[in-house]
Amino acid sequence: MTFPLHPTFDALSAFADAASDDVSQARVQRHVRECDACRATVAEIRAMGDAVRAMPLREAPSDLWARVAARRADDTEVATLAPTIGDSRASGAPADLPSTPGTPAAGPDAARGLATPRGKSIVFGATLVVLALATSMMLLSRTPLEATGLSRLAVSPARPAAGGTLIVRYSPAPYFRREPRLVLIGRVARRGERREAARYPAFDADSLATLLPQRDGAFVARLTLPADFRWAQLAVVDSTGDRMDRDGSALWTVVGGNADRSPSLEALMSAEEDRSPWIGTFDNHLVAGPRWSIADTIQRYFPGHPAGWAYYTRYGVRRGLFDFLRFFETAERKYASLDGSLWPERTLDADREHAMLVFAHRIEEPLDAAKWANRIAREHPDDRRAFDDLFGAIRHMQLNSTAGLADSMHAWLPLLIDISRRNASSLPVGGSTDNFAGRSRAEVIASLAQEFGDSTMKAAWPIARPAHDFIVPGTLPRSMSLDEERQARAQIADPCGRPAGRFSLSPGTTWVVQFCELVKSNLLASLSRLEAERGHASLALTLADSALRTTRPQWACVTSDAHRARARALLMLGDSSRAVLDLAVATGQSLAPPREADSLLATLGTASVRARFAAVADSARHAVQQCAQDRRQRNAAHADSARLGVR
Repeated sequence: MTFPLHPTFDALSAFADAASDDVSQARVQRHVRECDACRATVAEIRAMGDAVRAMPLREAPSDLWARVAARRADDTEVATLAPTIGDSRASGAPADLPSTPGTPAAGPDAARGLATPRGKSIVFGATLVVLALATSMMLLSRTPLEATGLSRLAVSPARPAAGGTLIVRYSPAPYFRREPRLVLIGRVARRGERREAARYPAFDADSLATLLPQRDGAFVARLTLPADFRWAQLAVVDSTGDRMDRDGSALWTVVGGNADRSPSLEALMSAEEDRSPWIGTFDNHLVAGPRWSIADTIQRYFPGHPAGWAYYTRYGVRRGLFDFLRFFETAERKYASLDGSLWPERTLDADREHAMLVFAHRIEEPLDAAKWANRIAREHPDDRRAFDDLFGAIRHMQLNSTAGLADSMHAWLPLLIDISRRNASSLPVGGSTDNFAGRSRAEVIASLAQEFGDSTMKAAWPIARPAHDFIVPGTLPRSMSLDEERQARAQIADPCGRPAGRFSLSPGTTWVVQFCELVKSNLLASLSRLEAERGHASLALTLADSALRTTRPQWACVTSDAHRARARALLMLGDSSRAVLDLAVATGQSLAPPREADSLLATLGTASVRARFAAVADSARHAVQQCAQDRRQRNAAHADSARLGVR
């Protein structure tokens, strides 16, 4: 196979001369194994070396050593007669000639300068200074093998067992010190469960416990963990949910352990793969605790497991004066070592195979990633990561235009279909089910089948078309599919208030409720257009009026969609005078005027109507500008209020 990037000639030459077990050449070795051109270059270099070594050795002339000895004797005599550079007596310079400032003294005294007691003291002191600086830099740059990630919030025990009791102690932020009680919220992950962060602002966290104030000023809560507990991400809010404290831009993380309080590899792996490392943009300007490094913990307690190295983030980074040894411990070397020891094993668990795939992606080796993706798909087709891993490897090779992909797809595509049917029930909980960049698994397989499949497979997996049915022959298609309409009506029926026992991890309660109302207003406008397409003018007008009456947040400055929907319904009912006003508002709020406005004004054609249209549009435009200015001022004030925990 050919690659867009090839090693340099020097790298290929070094590889050709390296020992067969030199892991520092692992990346070049993997490339040469698959690249015909580079393999030919290496063969040519080795052939040249073999040819040189095969050349016959000529006998040296019989008088060679005699001539060398004579030449050495002549050079010794010349060196003995030459004056010493810088010796004023040998060069004939006056004895009282001052030496040039800054010029080191010459002669035997200068050579013995550091041997004096004072010189020894200088050398000893300089050595102590260098050692002290080196030690301090090493201590400052040292990365802890296991960070707790807890600062203002501490838990006991540090690695709670499933089904046990967790004691949470919170040293409150300044704005929480006078609160009578606080609420501990978060996500609790259980065995075999995948919980993803909500794609839109939502009440996506559970109320876990009540934090009560203690005499020393701290807040304490006791939490009983479920029997299948794996890990949890925590935050602290007030009773309204509008003010929060968390660990900087992240949440406090607690990873469960075994019954004997030892680390649990299953829990560590689950937390590494499924937790949210960053949530929202809330910043209360308080110092965050040390970052939780699960990879460091896995390296310490499970050194032979590839996950500790696959998720490691500090390869090839100098962090101290004497950290150059770690600098040369590159990811490529570690991957080559793990690949050489794990791949030959006949039976391997899915966690290690998935970790090796992640590692291969990290070092940008698409062929190795595909190798491990193919293995996990064949050996563990029921694993919830099998489909994602195999499709991800295929997609990566597509983006890199890897040669030979079409041949491999003849075996991979049926395997992908089989995996999709097997683990369709093991999809994420609380997230966007089986979507890949907005496409379902069926759409993903159909696109691959159309590109790489044979005629039978193409017929079995046609490209799905959206269900935009024609309501009346000759009319425009529906603006919503049937599924979208059902989802929209269900979402409109749901209340926007905060459910009991639920909170939001990113924005505050007020913001989530306002966002929900805005979404409902937009959905009502969309349903109004849909009913207009069906010819239901009265129902379309009712839905548009509801969209405009819905409480909208102050930061939502534009209602042009709802006004256009109402104008359309009014035109269907023959009320052109009111339709002109709605189209004028939509024109003032839009960068591009609606096409309906031009056609309507051309039909009416009176100067008074045009003047009224222009006045309403101008008023709407100024209102939007004022709203935008107010929004900027509120955002600036909100940045300051974040210091008080307001989200």
